Amino acid sequence: NKDGEMKVVQNDDGTINNQTIVRYYYRKVSKVIEQHINIITGEDIIEPIIHNGYVGEEYGTEEREFEGFETVWMGKYYEKLVSENADLLKDNGVETLEKLLEKLEIEANEKYIPKNASGEFSDETEVVTYYYIRKITVKVTYIDRNTNKILPDIVVNNDIKEEKDSSITIDGYEGDYYETKEKTFEGYEIVQENYPTNNKGKMKPVKKDDGTIENTIYV
Repeated sequence: NKDGEMKVVQNDDGTINNQTIVRYYYRKVSKVIEQHINIITGEDIIEPIIHNGYVGEEYGTEEREFEGFETVWMGKYYEKLVSENADLLKDNGVETLEKLLEKLEIEANEKYIPKNASGEFSDETEVVTYYYIRKITVKVTYIDRNTNKILPDIVVNNDIKEEKDSSITIDGYEGDYYETKEKTFEGYEIVQENYPTNNKGKMKPVKKDDGTIENTIYV
């Protein structure tokens, strides 16, 4: 009845009502921001997802799968919290991350799921953050500089010599420390001027010339 003609209305009891009541009803809107973040760099893996709704309605979010990434575990999440808050261990009366997890009765390898992954829209904007970590592989090869072929490991079984691939693969996560070592091959010596400069360090993705990211480090 937002539009109409003003008129006098007679009630059932015969009295006259000369008021017309017009009511507009509203619902309070709210939103939830769903984030998927690289826990090492703090960068968004994808653009935040916005969930719109009304206060009191239910919402839900979920972890996602991203190529080259893995959902972080509770140990890694609390490692981040401790690095950001130097007093966290002290406030809980412990000295190490392991003791903190033990006190809180948290399994270090348990998958981290945000407590507000689902719930009800409220008066305040809710931010739901999922954390992921990039998987990194280090591939180490031992090469004959003249032939550019991989040198084999020689394994002796029952007096029989067998050749096996000498390459080594180290799997880990962005931010992990790695260290590789040279090997000894009969009849060869290491070429010092070609000694790899990346024989140790922190695992991190490699940005290629075309702008793409590679999760493999070659030593």
